[in-house]
Amino acid sequence: MSLETEDNGILENNIHQSEHNGLETNGKLSNAMDDVNISTKSPLIDNGNDENSSIKNVSEELQVNSHENSHVIYDFNNIQELVSTNEFSDSSGKNLLRGCKWSPDGTCILTNSQDNTLRLFNLPNELYSSNTVVQDLKPLQSVLRMQEGGLIYDFCWYPLMSSWEPLTCCLASTSAKSPIHLWDAYSSELRATYRIYDNADEVTSAVSLNFSPAGDQLFCGLKNMIAVFDTAIPGRDYFSLKMKDMKGIISCIAFSPVAHQIMAAGTYSKALGLFSLDDNSLMCTLNGHRGGLTHIMFSPDGTKLYSGARKDHEILCWDLRNPGSILFSLIRTVETNQRIYFDLSPDGKYVISGTTCGTVKVWDTTQPPEEVNGISIIRCASKFQAHNDCANGLSLNRHRSLLATSSGQHHVEKNLLPLLDDEEDPVSLPSQAPENSLKLWQVGSRTKSNILLS
Repeated sequence: MSLETEDNGILENNIHQSEHNGLETNGKLSNAMDDVNISTKSPLIDNGNDENSSIKNVSEELQVNSHENSHVIYDFNNIQELVSTNEFSDSSGKNLLRGCKWSPDGTCILTNSQDNTLRLFNLPNELYSSNTVVQDLKPLQSVLRMQEGGLIYDFCWYPLMSSWEPLTCCLASTSAKSPIHLWDAYSSELRATYRIYDNADEVTSAVSLNFSPAGDQLFCGLKNMIAVFDTAIPGRDYFSLKMKDMKGIISCIAFSPVAHQIMAAGTYSKALGLFSLDDNSLMCTLNGHRGGLTHIMFSPDGTKLYSGARKDHEILCWDLRNPGSILFSLIRTVETNQRIYFDLSPDGKYVISGTTCGTVKVWDTTQPPEEVNGISIIRCASKFQAHNDCANGLSLNRHRSLLATSSGQHHVEKNLLPLLDDEEDPVSLPSQAPENSLKLWQVGSRTKSNILLS
């Protein structure tokens, strides 16, 4: 079918309704959604000791406080750029960003870039207390850098991270030909490593990772399996969750914010599965994307699952109350294999995504869908030009009406395109220079409470 979009006029989309309704299930999903199993404690590695060091339990009070959201108001019709950084610019233009993520307490931003480095940027002091848009902020400069030995595949924050508790200030990353690393977000020191070995007893890399909601387990995606580590026990001891009925490289992992025993996993083989961690079983698979899955997110109420894929112009919203049913599609421009992040507002009302052409698009999910050639879509509510290059990273601050975006993609001159492998997925060089930048945006009003939980 042909879907009209604000970015490119007409996008040809060949997904048929029969593909959108693809479902394989064993009937366990409805029962799992009724059970809520929320852990209130999570052990961490005590920084300063070795990998077999003492364990500290994070209290229930910390878990509640670190996730309690102030009443953030987002107004996507009133967006203003606050500050950016040129730290990723170099003469070669090759140090492109590959994503950005706010910390759970909203005090800092973590970025991933092509130079195999994780950078941490603090929230500018002026944005902690002011109720008005701050002008003339100094360019962002990273305060910490964590260097990996190879290309960083994925990274994530510890979910209970709070600046009031330094022990919880940590993050995990996985990179090429390396074990999984747990980094200290105060000192950039390596706290622990989690090693996965193949049949030849050589370290193999995870492609994706995510902490469980309670932070007590670290899930690492590989080919046809997920390795599950106890966060408090680094080393090579892990449980293998085999993907018997869902083959392929596990490219993204997400957990239900309501029923913590429900996990979703996507693969580069276009499959999306829902799992019950009560018995480590596959409950159902959802089929509908044209490309390999790159990003998935549950809605805050746990009733919907959003998914995006490579070279696929749709973000699909799956109805988990009726597995296999798609509530609606959100149309964006994704023309390469690059991971293009999207995010949801804390109340689930808005979905925000970057695009290959640098536009950030916003959808209001409370609006009724329209039927276009048999497929339900929600029209874009607003958009703005965030970058002059691919807007690959996007993250909403849960405690301030702030948005972080990052840009960058591979560029080559047109006369070199025939010489490259198709897997590199190059983009012809645009008329303007490539843009590799991190930007902060004010999204309408400040918070009602004007209190930043840290």
